Amino acid sequence: MSRTKLEQCADDYIDIFQEFARQSKDTETDTLNKTEFKNLIEQQMPCFLKQVRDPKALNQFFAKVDANKDGKIDFVECTKLLSEFLLLCHEKLVQHEGGPHGHPHCH
Repeated sequence: MSRTKLEQCADDYIDIFQEFARQSKDTETDTLNKTEFKNLIEQQMPCFLKQVRDPKALNQFFAKVDANKDGKIDFVECTKLLSEFLLLCHEKLVQHEGGPHGHPHCH
């Protein structure tokens, strides 16, 4: 049986998180520090970055999702961040239906 789009998306998300979490020189390989987080956003979410006008926004976003304030984002915190991002994208989709696929997001 072939995998569904959502299953592939979930696997890709886990792989991407792990890839960036392992870039750290510290011993924790299941968290993202601010630099790893910034690299992930810059490389994996460039359309999101284009919409961010405040240069301090990534640090603020990091602080917001770093629920336990340890200076690192674990998988659960990163997933909450992705959920918030998807909710914002969905709100835009509902408000501004259109675009080549009937919805305004980038591929």
